[in-house]
Amino acid sequence: MSPLFIWMDESLRAPAHYRPRVVSTIASQVDLAPTILALNGLIPRVSPFLGRDLSCLLRTDCAQDNWAFLSSVYDDLIALADADGLLIYSLRTSSLYQADVRLERESMRHAVTDPVVAARYRRLLALYVSSNQVLDRNQIWSWKEWGKRL
Repeated sequence: MSPLFIWMDESLRAPAHYRPRVVSTIASQVDLAPTILALNGLIPRVSPFLGRDLSCLLRTDCAQDNWAFLSSVYDDLIALADADGLLIYSLRTSSLYQADVRLERESMRHAVTDPVVAARYRRLLALYVSSNQVLDRNQIWSWKEWGKRL
């Protein structure tokens, strides 16, 4: 929902490969670093990123199945953004809402057992649990461990 402009030095641009365009694929801020590094040919052998390189979007419509996990630092909300919209869950109130990604339609409340959102709800909870485990164990990336190998 936020515009992003990526500028590359002319020496790195090839008109046959990269052109100005509007991309409506779901992306997260964790996708920025691997994408920008890939555009500049700087992806390390061992990628320390949770995100994906989405530089293919500058050439063609790829990664249409991309999704983003969203988590609030100051509240109890977690969300899954994908092609089906936003699935928002409140850990405090156990409320589950589905909304349009562009927030053009009113959100709809669902029961967590509702078959319309059940699979996405399970995926959202799996992402929540696994991301917290990775963070708690400090397993995202360690310069101390991987720095000499990069």
